[in-house]
Amino acid sequence: MDNNNSNNIKLKSNFEKRFQEIENELRDSHIGLDENFYQSINDNIGISKLIRLSKSIYIAKDNENIDKEKETQQHQIFTTQEYENGIEIHDIDNRLVFFCSDYLWNCEKPIKSLLKVYSINNCIIYCGLSELAHISHPNSSNLKNNSKSSSKSKSINNMQDFQYFKNQFIEKMELSFKKENKNKNNDDDDDDDDYEYYQDELPNISCIIKYFPLCYSQPFKNFFTIPTQKSLFPSNYFINDLKLNEYKLNKMPKEIQDNVHKTIHSFLSFLNEMKLGSVSGEDLNIYPIGPFSNYLAHEIQTTLATVTNQQQDDYHPISLLLVDRSLDLVGPSLHSENSMDRIYFSTTTPIKNNNNDNNNNNNKNFDGDCTNNYRPIINIETFFDNDNKIVSESSINECPKIISTINGSDIERHQNIDDSTNGRLWDGLITKSLKDVIMILKRRLVEIISKENINVDISSIAGPTNIQSLIALVNVLKNGVSNDNGDDDEYDGDNNKDNSNQMLMYRYNDLIEAVAAVEQTLNLSSQFHWDQLLSIEKILLLSSGYELDDNHNDDSDEEDSDEDNSEPSILSQICDIIETPISGGGDDKYYSIQEILILCVMAYSIKGLTSKLSQKHLDSLSSTLNSSSVNNNSNLSGSGGINDNNSVSTLEKIPIFSDSDEQRLINCLSDKILKENIFKDLKFLKRDSTNNNDDDDDDDKDEDERKEREGNERERMIDKNELNEILKKKVLGTLKSIAIIRQKYLNEHKSLISGGGSMMGATYSSLLSQLVKSLFENRDTKDFEKFNSSSLVGYLLGKTNWMGRSKKREKPLDNRKVLIYILGGITFTELKELTDLFEKTLKSSQYKEFSNHQFLIGSNQILTPLKLFNHLFK
Repeated sequence: MDNNNSNNIKLKSNFEKRFQEIENELRDSHIGLDENFYQSINDNIGISKLIRLSKSIYIAKDNENIDKEKETQQHQIFTTQEYENGIEIHDIDNRLVFFCSDYLWNCEKPIKSLLKVYSINNCIIYCGLSELAHISHPNSSNLKNNSKSSSKSKSINNMQDFQYFKNQFIEKMELSFKKENKNKNNDDDDDDDDYEYYQDELPNISCIIKYFPLCYSQPFKNFFTIPTQKSLFPSNYFINDLKLNEYKLNKMPKEIQDNVHKTIHSFLSFLNEMKLGSVSGEDLNIYPIGPFSNYLAHEIQTTLATVTNQQQDDYHPISLLLVDRSLDLVGPSLHSENSMDRIYFSTTTPIKNNNNDNNNNNNKNFDGDCTNNYRPIINIETFFDNDNKIVSESSINECPKIISTINGSDIERHQNIDDSTNGRLWDGLITKSLKDVIMILKRRLVEIISKENINVDISSIAGPTNIQSLIALVNVLKNGVSNDNGDDDEYDGDNNKDNSNQMLMYRYNDLIEAVAAVEQTLNLSSQFHWDQLLSIEKILLLSSGYELDDNHNDDSDEEDSDEDNSEPSILSQICDIIETPISGGGDDKYYSIQEILILCVMAYSIKGLTSKLSQKHLDSLSSTLNSSSVNNNSNLSGSGGINDNNSVSTLEKIPIFSDSDEQRLINCLSDKILKENIFKDLKFLKRDSTNNNDDDDDDDKDEDERKEREGNERERMIDKNELNEILKKKVLGTLKSIAIIRQKYLNEHKSLISGGGSMMGATYSSLLSQLVKSLFENRDTKDFEKFNSSSLVGYLLGKTNWMGRSKKREKPLDNRKVLIYILGGITFTELKELTDLFEKTLKSSQYKEFSNHQFLIGSNQILTPLKLFNHLFK
């Protein structure tokens, strides 16, 4: 194959063709989307295009049944005359196209719910996970065979078993349709009995399952996602002493099995669909950075190595850098000044309206999943009432919990605007402050009002550039009509005006949502303590820089001089924050446990093993290991001694902060929890079970009994000593694993602090920016070790220096296409930083040789402090 020709293949072309192939099936169909598919389809072809193609769109949430009343009020989008008061005129050909990014057995409820709503006679199910993903699922043996002839569990462990399961699944869908039509006036539950009773002369339903690996979306320039594993976050399970080939999916903790399995197979689908490397894995050069990245690279290369198919199509030689988010948790802990980080946080964080004055407001939302609150792009409840009339002005300011068009590509609505403004709205806001965002939105609204020929004096309405002026301009769209049609048809003027206003609201819904999102962000800023936490974080980061500077300048000091002469550590400062009321919040307002723990995550992540206390233990440990290595004739090179298998479990015992500071943190946290009586709300602090049974024994226990037992345990009173021990294990243990991970798995990029000096102190430098800068340096970087499948035997997660040794070390930029994928999430601030860094570097004459390289940044989600908290302490 000609590699030059392959480099001319557009990375998105194959994926875009797949959407074009299904447009005919979407036309005049009912469309069902689960949450991942909803977001990803909106990223690529835009929900507005689907609206024009289809009869209606439904968003399935958490396997929730969709009843007729709910879908009429919330999920139905009126596009044709076939709808009247939310009731469909039954057609001869009524088709449902359902997109499921999950396993088939997890999308059964929403599909059956839609079959109950309408008389569907043609059902097409697009499944985002391949047959191989279903067959290899570690819990597939728990699936039930639903035929009447057998009620025993049937394991899906080969293709024949899967085909049997698929046939049974299709049969259930058809049976559900027949039952609904046989007893249309009954409200009985959707049981699976009376199988033969419904095999009669009712109209047949055609149900087909197809595979559509929805593996790629590009919500922003140079940024892509793999949606089927968007909730993944690297688990601490992988920070241990196992060799790669000793990790077994069915032996992993069950709470991480599903995400790990989806990650492996969504990456395999992504590589295959986008033609990245050959089918056997050749020219796919993976550079894993971190423990989970190494495991993922192992699974990908091992699976691809078993492929015996011949390469038929052109493909992209690619360099894929996989980076564990756990290596740097400072960025997602920060409450940055970036407008998009603020807007995304405020629109994805659940709020309880009746708890606005409750100091423990955030504590009640710790374990809520803030990533599942999706709504349709046209929120009928927000803009229309049941009679299709626009509702009161105040509802214009209401904001969906998730702003769908933040990641959307709905630019087709604005074809009537000048080309200079015809772009994805949020692309232009990602680098702006909130003040700049308000100015941009105001300019766009003024242009729209002018283009729509609405007769109004804008200068008297808009006023100064603030959120109130934006609301005033939105109300002009809501109330004003175009003068293009003159004053004819006065008899029907009111109806025409209402319809025209509704069309304006629909056409520019993305701008209206943006205004609502900005207003909500400004209103909730004080409730989230965004500005106060931003100030605290700046002080802590500056202090961490001074601490590092002191460590470098005072190496000759005596051992006991640290605590006597230095300023309070950043952990000690956080303890002071726990005991101090919030600035401007009143004497009785204190920061929540969530906010305090995120500050601790930032502190431990940026500190790492850089303190003199840590280095002192590291030096002692290194000397011991080097001596042991010589005695045992170790094959490992001496420079990597700290990553040896003998030292891995010892790293956790190295102190990050002083014992007194860490004990004070535990005491402050336990005092706060007991004082506010919130222990039962903090589910991550649940007591460990007294029975250390095997996983197989746990599977045999009844789920209700387990939940009741856990509930009783939580209701039992807890004293401070017991709580302290739980906090040491559940909180301090997690924080220590965050601190040691860079020392354990990186060779060169171990510090997140750069610069320094007596006047300014050092500053935070993100790991991602350091890695990008190192890409362009003309030297061998040990952290960029190409994963070599021939070196798997004996390869440890803590990288050993013999791995992949060759005459010439391969570098990521040896390929012209480079993908950097962050496993666990990325922030808008980091995305902007990397994009700017690439643009600046490629424009420099110093790096002219890389001017034709293509760089894409990928991750599975946009990360916020609340999401990070839920991932670490769930």
